[in-house]
Amino acid sequence: MSLQKITKIISTHLLTLLIISDLVPVEQNKQISSSLAGYTVKGLREIISQLSIVCLPYIKRQRGVLMNISKFTQKSMQAVEQCEKLAYEYGNQEIEQEHLLYSLLTVEDSLILKLIEKMEIQKEHFLNRVETALQKRVKVQGGRVYVGKDLNQALISAEDEAKQLGDEYVSVEHLFLAMIKHPNKEIKEIFREYGITRERFLQVLSTVRGNQRVTSDNPEATYDTLEKYGQELVEKARNQKLDPVIGRDSEIRNVIRIL
Repeated sequence: MSLQKITKIISTHLLTLLIISDLVPVEQNKQISSSLAGYTVKGLREIISQLSIVCLPYIKRQRGVLMNISKFTQKSMQAVEQCEKLAYEYGNQEIEQEHLLYSLLTVEDSLILKLIEKMEIQKEHFLNRVETALQKRVKVQGGRVYVGKDLNQALISAEDEAKQLGDEYVSVEHLFLAMIKHPNKEIKEIFREYGITRERFLQVLSTVRGNQRVTSDNPEATYDTLEKYGQELVEKARNQKLDPVIGRDSEIRNVIRIL
């Protein structure tokens, strides 16, 4: 992991989440930011491993349980971070589940968008529906953005979803499952319209993920590798997209000879 990448994880992902959530006092933000200056790669790695300790006083939730942001995968962190950008783009002061859902659908190489398609839902139509919901949110000129109650509940619940599936990191599928479990009014209506349920989502997730567990911060790269790098020969033959075999005796003999 490069120095630039480590610094971005700390100073951008973590601090942005804490600042917009109003969880860390301004003076503490300055103290944490200034403490990053002059660290080596090894030093910054040690900071990453202790992020949960640094944040313990500020990332509390119900019944005294703690949410460990350092256990979010790269994609889930990207999706959460993008929520703030979406809020500014759409003129929203409150960041809510609509921002997170749209972010999950539009993040690069989106797993959630692929799963939507596997549920036989027209992905462009679904994406437009979510964007419409985003456009409906109250617009405010100026002011500081903050995380809404329903989004906060979903982010917290995502860690429980990860544990329930036996995963070590909170990935994008856990964020989506958390919204299915704790949807706000608009998200609940969207899921109802498209027939998205926990059972249906888990069913298509299993076709991509199989029996894999999330044990790294980039698990999405290992999902559905056969589909990514292999070719479905039966499907190609059915669609007459394979090269013809008849009339290519010399090529076949060469292949047999080499093998």
